[in-house]
Amino acid sequence: MKRWIRIALLLIAALVLAPGCSKTKIVEVPVEVKPDPVIGEHPPLDGSIFPQVGSESFLTATENEYLPNNQRNGYSPGVAGGDMMGASENSDGVTTSDPMLPQMPTPDPTREIVEADIFKVDGDYLYLMNSYRGLVIVDIKEIDKPTIVGRVPFQGQPVEMYVEKGRAYVIMSDYFTYWMFDADADPLGFHGSQVLVVDVQKPSDPQVLGSVNVEGEVTDSRLVGDVLYAVSKRNANYWRYNTLDWEDTTWVVSLDITNPKEIKAVDRVEFSGTSNLIHVAPHAIFVAAYDPNYYISDSTFERETLVTYVDISDPKGKIGVRGSIYIPGVIQDRFKMDFYERSLRIFSRRYVSTKEITLTSVDLTYPDDLKVAGVLEIDARYSSLMATRFSGPNAYAVIRNYPYDNYSSDLWSFDVADATAPKYLNRVTFPGYCNQLVAKGDRLLGLGQVWENPAGYYQNRAALFLFNVANPALPALQSFTTLGSKYSYTNANYDDKALRIVDELGLVLLPLSWSEGNQYYQGTQIVSWADDTLTERGRVRHFGQVQRAVAVKNRLLAISNNQIQIIDAADLDNPQITAQRFLVRTVYELFNVQGLAVQILSVEGESTVHVEVLEFSKDDDTTPIAKLDLPYSGAPLTFRDGDMVHMLGYEATKGQVFRTLDLSDPKNPKLRGELVLTDEINKFYTQGLSFYSYYWSSYSGLPLNNRLFPVTARTIVEDDKGRRNFQNELRILDLSDPDNPRFTAAKLPLPDYPFINKATHGSVLYSNHVEDALDGLGNKLGFHVKSYLDRIDVSDSDNPKQLKSLNIPGRFIDIDESGKVIYTVDYQWDEFGRRRNSLNVLEIVGDVAVLKAVIPVGDQIDRALFRDKTIYVTTHKYPWWGMQGDTLESRQPYTKLELFEFADTGRLVSQKQTLLKGYFFNLLDVQGSVAFLASTYPYGVLSLGVKDIENPVILNASRTVGYVSRLQVQDGYIYFPLSSYGVRRAPIQ
Repeated sequence: MKRWIRIALLLIAALVLAPGCSKTKIVEVPVEVKPDPVIGEHPPLDGSIFPQVGSESFLTATENEYLPNNQRNGYSPGVAGGDMMGASENSDGVTTSDPMLPQMPTPDPTREIVEADIFKVDGDYLYLMNSYRGLVIVDIKEIDKPTIVGRVPFQGQPVEMYVEKGRAYVIMSDYFTYWMFDADADPLGFHGSQVLVVDVQKPSDPQVLGSVNVEGEVTDSRLVGDVLYAVSKRNANYWRYNTLDWEDTTWVVSLDITNPKEIKAVDRVEFSGTSNLIHVAPHAIFVAAYDPNYYISDSTFERETLVTYVDISDPKGKIGVRGSIYIPGVIQDRFKMDFYERSLRIFSRRYVSTKEITLTSVDLTYPDDLKVAGVLEIDARYSSLMATRFSGPNAYAVIRNYPYDNYSSDLWSFDVADATAPKYLNRVTFPGYCNQLVAKGDRLLGLGQVWENPAGYYQNRAALFLFNVANPALPALQSFTTLGSKYSYTNANYDDKALRIVDELGLVLLPLSWSEGNQYYQGTQIVSWADDTLTERGRVRHFGQVQRAVAVKNRLLAISNNQIQIIDAADLDNPQITAQRFLVRTVYELFNVQGLAVQILSVEGESTVHVEVLEFSKDDDTTPIAKLDLPYSGAPLTFRDGDMVHMLGYEATKGQVFRTLDLSDPKNPKLRGELVLTDEINKFYTQGLSFYSYYWSSYSGLPLNNRLFPVTARTIVEDDKGRRNFQNELRILDLSDPDNPRFTAAKLPLPDYPFINKATHGSVLYSNHVEDALDGLGNKLGFHVKSYLDRIDVSDSDNPKQLKSLNIPGRFIDIDESGKVIYTVDYQWDEFGRRRNSLNVLEIVGDVAVLKAVIPVGDQIDRALFRDKTIYVTTHKYPWWGMQGDTLESRQPYTKLELFEFADTGRLVSQKQTLLKGYFFNLLDVQGSVAFLASTYPYGVLSLGVKDIENPVILNASRTVGYVSRLQVQDGYIYFPLSSYGVRRAPIQ
């Protein structure tokens, strides 16, 4: 917004409010105002945009944020350029024009290549990577009695795992979002992936030996001989504000695991591009990375994929980048690359050329000078390249035909024995399409989907196909079978390791999702493969989506993030579950009651929510001291009042019910009282909403002293013209007597906007609402509103009194114990159209609120924690996108933790702060001299010693998978419930 427009609006506002509102004039900055003097941290702040001390009437900026060009806030990045290709140097400084290039070494066939997975069966134990519980170790000696014996929780997304020589190598990533941090922006100093080394020689007592950090997000890995190779990537993302580095990057690292007692990183290489796929041979890793300049190239430029030869021929782990070559189009999956003799064969799909599919052979004779040996362009216009598979001298590709109403594909066969002259052989048409092909001798097993039209409408069903390629020049569809009924799908379509062929049993196992009637199920599908025929057999339902189904001993084992399932498949058409163990433990609430951990939780597979009382420990699932089933079908909303926890939840036969959990003797918890909500106020709480949704609900607000609950009952009424509107009425729920919860006699009419209580102490309910600011002609004043504080005295809850609403600047934060001093956060527009904020203190004098102090804050105030006359505030530095004059320094993110101390009159006594580099540290709590902050991107908890807030001490920085919204402190540890991830513990050092 131009400065003259802002001044004009303010003049209009002054005229509208004159003469009684003359105190709202914007004049010089009062003494109490302390603009942040630091230059470069945020755009300059003009304190005169805020009201003057002594004001009694206020305008507040609207929520919408506009730039000077009247466009919404956004950022258009610059363009980084550079040549797409050019002569490059290898690690020895040899250019591609050097005639004396070293030749490719002969691969060592004794170097075994092992792929990782999310599970491993080793003897009598199952090692399992679980998204919710970490590394889980299961004793399966007695296969029908699986027992969880060990667990190593970790706060990261599991990628994959190896179990070798009594060690588990867990690869995980906390790369939950793209790069929004610099290296020093995170107190942990690292944001990426990690290889966690765990001693599992004693499965019942796994011990973490150490870890190795890996830059970026690990996309794949291989164990070759005694060396573990991990390939990772980072996306710079061209919108990110806090760097001038626009380059995508790929890393390959090598870890020597020869000595299990001393795992060490050996070497690392990096190069441009975003790794997505790898193909591994005993001597080389071929990394396919999307074109690093594709996103910022001219839109007419064809997309390409950069394939880099990474030399891993040294058995001790020394690696080096050799040559690289661009392949036209996109390499869609790892099966579209294959090393054969001295060439790399590649299928790619193009989007510009009329020859949409390309089969390329790359000559690897000279690794530092990769060259195209042969190309076959496939004329498959308006078709899609689906599953592919290389098999010795032959290659096969499924090409889906268009238009889609044909619902068919072709299996194409190729002769690729001569790398310089790949040839097309033949094709066979079949219904549907394949996402995966597996070569078994002279047969190909295909997995995909088919579309059927049995009753006038199409059904999409998972299917298996068997192709006879004994003569590659005459491929034939030998057999196929659809799976499930009506609708079915398998996640093995995109997770190739989820498809299992059990040769010794003649079975194919795969996860399946299917429908029966109006019900939708997930589970394991069994298919027999005998005499060149595929036959659909039985299937078993499972909680959650099956990730793996494998044969173990004389049983089938199905694994998901939710449970472990043992299946007897002696009767293939009627398999039976013999045992199951549920894994997910969802902890909704955690209370510290008399030094004991009280959890409100549910365990998948059980139909009830219950209370468990446990000792605080490193494990969240120890044997409980006491357990109490709750009648609720889902998580209740809870409000703690000392040793009483008031709960509101849904009961199947009664609806929403208030009950009180009595924890006065935590070893003997019990329920007291019952109040069934009537239809009149059945919107008090909507089942399933989070705390924050509840907080901003249009029906109810925060409880007062956790005993009095305001409820806005809304009914629809019609006026004499038939026009419908809401009629609001305030009701008060009184839980002071745990045995007799009741609605008071109060029924107080309310305005048409909802009442949402904002204060949790005292005897007055407070709510915020805004009204349009009008000019002298009654028109809305653009970009501004008037904010009001609504008050209801509930000293006598049966006879509440509605007090006069007060005009205040911005949003209400809290009020002091006297009920006279109000704290708010105000928003005003600056001359550049930025919405800036301030912390304000007002005193209630009669029926008006008088501004006593205003503290402009250059950053965006996030959360404020009120402690009588002390306020802790976290503020965020947001990048001012799209503003002229932005620099790398001005875009750097940070959070400030600030402490404001006030006198009884509301006068600011002191203001102290500390700068936390990074984005989004939200204030959770302050206990004594320790402040707890929740971080996002990545998630975690930061514990700060703030005895001297200007020189804080980092006591702990703990990474978590999910966002932390509450915590408990006990015996030097922080415990925080993370819903399906259970309870996480971290030390306060």
